[in-house]
Amino acid sequence: MIEAADALELMAGEVSQIDAAFQFWLASTFAVIVAAHSIRETMTNRLKATITLLYVLLAIYSLTKSLGDFHQLMYLADFAATQGYELPTELNSIAGVIRFLLYFVGTIAAVIFVWSPGSNKGDAT
Repeated sequence: MIEAADALELMAGEVSQIDAAFQFWLASTFAVIVAAHSIRETMTNRLKATITLLYVLLAIYSLTKSLGDFHQLMYLADFAATQGYELPTELNSIAGVIRFLLYFVGTIAAVIFVWSPGSNKGDAT
């Protein structure tokens, strides 16, 4: 039988997993943006499609992994509550919504950036 202290330790591990998945997605997003910017002038539509496909799959994987870890975290929080531990959930809920919005908007923005035409360098003064 699992003890409340073990559940709290497992919860800390789940939070770390959620953070790691988000950090991986965030680093990958910036890598896609930098790569697309670096080779913008020579990138073919086929390469753009390949980058987009791989990036979107990575974003979906990271998001579903985070959601799975979050589900496990909520299960453990419910168990801890039955053992008399009250855990703050309001700020965590707000952070979860913001994180989901970052996944959604960030992924769309990165894909748009990959497919946007290069800027005209002659406009800079």
